[in-house]
Amino acid sequence: MLQVQVLSRGGVRAPRSWTERSLKKIVREVLKSKIPERARRQLHEAEEVSVLFVDAKEMKRLNRRFRGKNKPTDILSFDAVEFNSLGELVIALDIIRLQAKEHELSFEDELGYMLLHGVLHLLGYDHEHSVSSSRKMFSLQDRLFEKLIGRW
Repeated sequence: MLQVQVLSRGGVRAPRSWTERSLKKIVREVLKSKIPERARRQLHEAEEVSVLFVDAKEMKRLNRRFRGKNKPTDILSFDAVEFNSLGELVIALDIIRLQAKEHELSFEDELGYMLLHGVLHLLGYDHEHSVSSSRKMFSLQDRLFEKLIGRW
């Protein structure tokens, strides 16, 4: 079973046990869905995934460094550097809190939606490449989210 490593930086309190449980539920739902064989194999072979929670200031720094965008974002995903890892997700909790209010979702549902979003990125889905790839990713993400909402 996939091990979840949860870390935090900059005084941010990470929801460790919630994140661990939720990521395992996300992976189970993703595996039940129709995904490319490469992604299915990637999930089966991965032994761990890391989640780092940061504040908006740190997220802005990371977004500028790795994406060339001088603004904070909600989540960044980084491909695995070790064979047995799915990769790393970096999440700005204060941005998630703001988005939860904007989207009229609970904090847990917004965070779950973004964890799901990050996992799909780690599996090779991309919403910035083309309209077609965006439609494909968000269609899957929304279907899976409907199954998971409120079950975190």
